[in-house]
Amino acid sequence: MSNKDLTFLKCTIDKGIRVFNLYALPIEQQILCNVNIRCYGYNNHSPGPIMLAYKGDRIRVNFTNLLEEPSTIHWHGIDVPSNQDGSVEVGQNSQLAFPKDTITYEFTLNQEGTHIYHADYHGMNQMLMGLCGPLIILPNKKEEFDKDYIMFLQEWYIPMAKRTVIPGTYKVNPYMHESNFFTINGRSFPYTHPFIVNYGDKVRVRIINISKTNHPIHIHGHQFKVIATDGNPIPPSCQLTKNTIIVGVGETYDIEFIANNPGIWPFHCHMPHHMTNNMVNGLGGMTLAVKYVK
Repeated sequence: MSNKDLTFLKCTIDKGIRVFNLYALPIEQQILCNVNIRCYGYNNHSPGPIMLAYKGDRIRVNFTNLLEEPSTIHWHGIDVPSNQDGSVEVGQNSQLAFPKDTITYEFTLNQEGTHIYHADYHGMNQMLMGLCGPLIILPNKKEEFDKDYIMFLQEWYIPMAKRTVIPGTYKVNPYMHESNFFTINGRSFPYTHPFIVNYGDKVRVRIINISKTNHPIHIHGHQFKVIATDGNPIPPSCQLTKNTIIVGVGETYDIEFIANNPGIWPFHCHMPHHMTNNMVNGLGGMTLAVKYVK
């Protein structure tokens, strides 16, 4: 699995349990050249690091809250016991991490696929401020992919005059209905990194949408198969061949394509203003390139 903008969350093994340490805190992050945002992140980045495990693993996550407000973690799409789900505001008997607290989640992963972890306390604020990340559960059997990428979709509103991109550092406002900056793996085009492929590669892309609007994701020059939805594998006889897929809020899709058309190809959200930076003319926003090197 290769993603230049995302790191893997380190783990240790304690009596067969995979142990992770995750912390939430205010951060400053660059999304464009000379444009930084003040937001929240896990382990100093938004989206947070890739949490990687295998189906059947028991995991333990020590969560430290360095915010000035309480927080929890919800394991989006994972069937965990109620007291590990992180949704305290509906009355669950789940732990709440107050500022400077460390709490522990522990459960067994009985599923596989592409999932999400995110804040679930004051969720509109904390999640849209950046508290989210990918949780990838690998099957126990070997998978045959040459490249495996994550495309983590987020959007932001930052206070900037319309149709301008003014260098500076801005605090994001999660309460605005419309967003004006759109990111993949924490960056806006042309600051995004390309997905590098070789001719003939079998490529999987794990698309994750934890923003507040749906995104029709489109690739140029290729057709893809939809092989999983919300972490659930789709039987080959039911897999659709497409070049655009609408990824709803809170959804994940795994798609697969064969790199059989050399060049440099756009891969982007097809909502027109999502392909811009604050509505400035020219390509930007939720866009990256698929780039052949061989």
